[in-house]
Amino acid sequence: MTGNLTFRGQTRPATLDVTFNGSMADHPMDKVPKLGFSAIARIKRSEWGLSLHVPVVSDEVMILIETEFAPRKKATIE
Repeated sequence: MTGNLTFRGQTRPATLDVTFNGSMADHPMDKVPKLGFSAIARIKRSEWGLSLHVPVVSDEVMILIETEFAPRKKATIE
């Protein structure tokens, strides 16, 4: 997936490698449908003005996202 990443007031193009982890029509614990995704990206700290201590501290940083989607719960009116 490609888009823009804003960090420290700077916006740059970014690419995340996204993996569809699966889906369930009826999650065994929550009893609702669920979708799971993972995403990973690598950025260089120096491109965002964070070059202090490079190369002692790695310039490359990995961004890892693990997420699960479920339908929005309906509001109840009492």
